[in-house]
Amino acid sequence: MKFNFSDNYEFESFVRKIATECWGTKGYSGPITIDGKERDGVLENDHMIYCLEVTVSKTAKHTLEACKKLDEHVRRLRGLHPEKGVTGWYVTRFEPTGEQGAILQSYRTTVNHRTYEAFYANMVDAKEYLIERPKKPFGSIRHPKDGSFDKELKYTPTKILDLKTGDYTHTGSIAKRFAKRATRALIVGEFGAGKSMALRDIFQRLSKDYRSGNDSQFPGISICGTTSSNMTQTNV
Repeated sequence: MKFNFSDNYEFESFVRKIATECWGTKGYSGPITIDGKERDGVLENDHMIYCLEVTVSKTAKHTLEACKKLDEHVRRLRGLHPEKGVTGWYVTRFEPTGEQGAILQSYRTTVNHRTYEAFYANMVDAKEYLIERPKKPFGSIRHPKDGSFDKELKYTPTKILDLKTGDYTHTGSIAKRFAKRATRALIVGEFGAGKSMALRDIFQRLSKDYRSGNDSQFPGISICGTTSSNMTQTNV
C-alpha cells in the first residue's frame, strides 16, 4: 500500500480504517460533532470506547488543544460508561517535537500517542518485517552444490528489456517506478539469468528508501516462478 496522503482528511480516513480493523469496532467510524466540538472518531466495541484525534500538524498548540479535547471527552465517557474501558488516542503523521512530547506526557493517563507508522504496526510491523525478510531466500537464489542461501551475496547489475517500450532498464529505475504506484510485473528469462537477484535488489532499494524516510511505503514482496517457462512474477 502506498502511503501518500494528499491532505489531512485523507490521512484521517486512513487512520480510522486501521483503527476499525485493529479494535474490531462496529457502526459509524467517521468524524462526529459532540458537545459542539468535532471529533475525528469515537469508535466502540463490546468492551471499549476509543476517542480518536488524528493530525499532520507539528505544532505544540494543536497538540495541547487536541489533548485537552480528548481528556475532557474520555473523562466524561468514563463516567457515563463505567462498564467499559475508555481511552484517548492521538495519532500523528510525524514524530512529535520536544514541546509536543512534553504535552503528551502530561496527559498520559488519558491520551495514548502513536505515529501513524507505529499505529499501523498493530496490523503489520514493517520495521520487523524488513529486518527478518532479507534473511530468507529470494526465489531460486541458492548455492548450486548444497542449496544454501547467502544473504550477503552481491547483485551484479543486469540490463532488463522492457517489452512495452523496447528500451533497456535496470533495477534502480524499476524500484523508482514501484515507489510511485502499485505495479505488477513479469520478468522472463532463462534459468540463472538473474531474475530473483534482480527482484531482491529492487526489494533492498525500496527497503532502504523506507528506512531512511524517503518513502512512506514499505516493500512486501512475493515471488512465484515456473520452471517450464522460466518466468518470475512479483507483487511489491
